[in-house]
Amino acid sequence: MAVMRADFVSVIAAASLFAVSAAADEAKSTALIYSPWTKFCFNGTCFVGAGVQALGGCGPRFAAVVVVPASQPKRILRITVPNSANKANGVRVSIDRDEPTARPYARCDRLGCTAADIDGGAELIDRLKHGEILVITMTDAAGAPVSVRLPLADFATAYDGPPPQPRLFVRQSGKLQEELKPQKAPCGEK
Repeated sequence: MAVMRADFVSVIAAASLFAVSAAADEAKSTALIYSPWTKFCFNGTCFVGAGVQALGGCGPRFAAVVVVPASQPKRILRITVPNSANKANGVRVSIDRDEPTARPYARCDRLGCTAADIDGGAELIDRLKHGEILVITMTDAAGAPVSVRLPLADFATAYDGPPPQPRLFVRQSGKLQEELKPQKAPCGEK
C-alpha cells in the first residue's frame, strides 16, 4: 500500500504541473497550480485526488486523496502536506465552514507527510460532493500556520465518473521525454 500511495501522490503532483488554473496563495501570495480532481483505479481500489503546488513545480506540495475500496463501503480521506511540517502539530482538515478535523501525522518521507486517515462513508462523500472548498491547514517548522484551499467543484464528476483511459507512457522515439523537458526546469531557474 505504501508503494501505491507514493505512486498516486507522484501522479497527482505530476498532474498539477499540467493543470490549467492558477491562483494566489492567500497566506504567502505565491502563485499556485491546482490539479483537477482525478480518478485512478488499481486492483479494485479507486483513488480520487487533487493537489496543489507552487507555479513551476517548485516548492511544497499538498494533496487530498479519497481511497475507495470496491469491496467495502468505507471511504478514506488521506491528506499529504510538505515534509517541512511541524510534526508535533498534525493537520487540520475542513470542508467549507465545518469544524476542522485534527489528525496527527502517520508517516513522513521524501514526498511529504501523510496525516492519519480520516475514515468515512457515504456522509463524507456527500459532504465532498456538495462542498465548495476543502481546507488543509498545517503548521510549518517555524510554527506559522499554512492553509491551502482545494476547490471541490469537480470532485463529484471525478468520483462518479469512470477513470480516464490510461495514457501509455512508452518511448515513442523519445518524443515524451522531449515534450516533458521544458516542464522540468530546476527550481530557481527560469
